Amino acid sequence: NEVKKEKMSDLLGVVPSVLFAPESLLSVKGSPGERRRILDIVLCQMSRKYLYDLQKYNKILKNKNILLRELQTGARHQEQLEVWNESQAKAGATVIGERKSIVTSLEKRMNRLLQGISDGRERINLKYKTLEDEDKPLYETLLNAIEKNSGREIEQGSCLIGPHRDDLEIYVNQRNSRVYCSQGQQRSVALAMNIAILEELEDKLGKAPILLLDDVMSELDEKRQRYLFDVIEKRQTIITTTEKSKFEKPGEKMISYIQVKDGKIVESHPG
Repeated sequence: NEVKKEKMSDLLGVVPSVLFAPESLLSVKGSPGERRRILDIVLCQMSRKYLYDLQKYNKILKNKNILLRELQTGARHQEQLEVWNESQAKAGATVIGERKSIVTSLEKRMNRLLQGISDGRERINLKYKTLEDEDKPLYETLLNAIEKNSGREIEQGSCLIGPHRDDLEIYVNQRNSRVYCSQGQQRSVALAMNIAILEELEDKLGKAPILLLDDVMSELDEKRQRYLFDVIEKRQTIITTTEKSKFEKPGEKMISYIQVKDGKIVESHPG
């Protein structure tokens, strides 16, 4: 609305969206960082508070890492580390709590979706892997672990404990999907996760996010394509593809086609 935004983060949640691309499979078979990033993007679109909490935690990490490297050379006193440890544990506990909450909700949605895709043959479990002690508050557990590993952190010059090292493990029929699932099963999990995220944003924000499909049909078999088409029909979707025929519907007036060549729009027309 012609209002200038100073930072990219100011745009998060303004036009909520979910991207489903070939690299979405990284949510299943990629690194822990890929899965943490997915959770953070969803939460940041839903909550400005979470965005602030995450930025605060990352700033603490940055400053503490500087201190750890300075402690290696004796340029700073170790007493200063105690203050940063407490700040990191407090901010980290907040981030972990929010992530665990969204994981619980996504698991219920993904289970329903995956059973639909697999005709009831597969069940899913999500496990957010972090430091936990049932007898202690999360803040206290984090702080104890951080203090216990202070020597190692100084030696390596970086923070070794906290939500920046956590992982989201995805299990299908009690087996870790990253290790044991077939490529087809991994695609089903990725599809279920993206649709679950779409539903989560829709419910929490009270408006439908835009679904972005970046050349994903080549990654899905016919059955999974049909399942995705059912989702597309109910929502605003932007699709990039080299196979226009897959999406053509005679007489459909709600579809607009844009042809891009060499980075430029060469043709645009309604369905």
